[in-house]
Formats: sequence, C-alpha cells, structure tokens
Amino acid sequence: MPVIKTKKADLKARYGVSLKLAFILSLSLIIVSFKFFPSVREIENLTDSIQDVIVIEDIVKTVQNRNPPPPPPHPDPLSNPDENPSEPVYKNNEIDEREPVLPPPLPRDRPIINDEEIPFTFSEVMPEPIGGIAAIQKKIKYTAIALKAEIEGTVYIQVTITKEGNPIDAVILKSLGGGLDEEALMAVLNTKFNPGLQRDKPVNVRIVIPIKFKLK
Repeated sequence: MPVIKTKKADLKARYGVSLKLAFILSLSLIIVSFKFFPSVREIENLTDSIQDVIVIEDIVKTVQNRNPPPPPPHPDPLSNPDENPSEPVYKNNEIDEREPVLPPPLPRDRPIINDEEIPFTFSEVMPEPIGGIAAIQKKIKYTAIALKAEIEGTVYIQVTITKEGNPIDAVILKSLGGGLDEEALMAVLNTKFNPGLQRDKPVNVRIVIPIKFKLK
C-alpha cells in the first residue's frame, strides 16, 4: 500500500522557497558588511602609522671593584717622632721575676666602703620597732585631704636600721597619696628600733615596714 504524506509532512514542497530565502539573507549580510566596515587599505595604513621603530643598542658591561682601598698606615706609637720614622724605638718589655707585683691603684673618686656598713637584707635576728608596729601606728594621723577622699590602704616603706637602732635612708615603695605617704615616712623615722643581730653582733639591716591606714 503506498504511503500518502500530508502537505505539512512533505519537506520537498518548501525546499525551493527555503533555498531562495537563504540566498537573499546571505547576500544582504555581505552588502551590510561592505557598507558599514572600513576598507582593508585604511586598516593597513592605520597599522603602519602606529608601529614604532625599535633600536637595539649594545650595553657595555661595567666591572665594579668590591674590594675597598687599603687603610692608610698608622703611625707607630712606640717610635720617637724626633728620630727617623724608619727606625722605631721599642720599649723594654722584660719582666723582672724578683720585683713584687702591686695591685692597681683605686680611682680617686671611688669611696672605700667598709663591709660592716653594707646593710643586710636578712639577718639572724631581724630589727623590730621598740613597742612593736603599734608604736608606729600611734604616730600617724589622717590628713584632711585623705579624710575627704576617704583613702584607705597600706603604705610600704623601705628603711635601713643601723646597728645603733636608728632608721635611715627611708623610701616609699607603695604610695597612697593624699599626704598619707609623708605621715607614714615621718612615723617610721621618729621610731627607735632594736637593731638586727648577725652572729650575736649588731648589723645594719634593710627592711620593709607596712603602715596601714583605715578609717574608723
């Protein structure tokens, strides 16, 4: 039985029309490209004008001398300037073994310190204020500024107690301000101490004393 195709399914029916439309479309594209794009000669002239001339030159290699010049000769300190410099005069470096060797002299500004005057940091018996720490606390008073600011705390004072029991070289390690540091310092310096003992002998000892300030 022969196969009967419909007009929509038959491709050869529109073959001629499709071919004509393809030719017309391709010619239109060619005409548009020639009309709107520049000619080949103008492009060639443009490229020729842009090109630069590159000249290659030979670079001469330079050699750097990294070794510094030798230093100038120093004059010989052992030679006599009044004599011929080519004949230096040398000192006599011979050592006489029979001659006693003396220690070098001390500088003039250097004080001679006695070992007994150097304060100890710790001793067998540490110094104590006569009457205890309460004797120092009784001597302190609150200043008006400290009362108004309601300052409380502890002032730490480092002081050296001599072998006679006298406080010297007092400095403030921790401050509170408000005039309380000066009150604590004066209370420590106005207190008599029992001196520290090292091998049952009074010695100078450096100690730290805490002075407490507390509002009632």
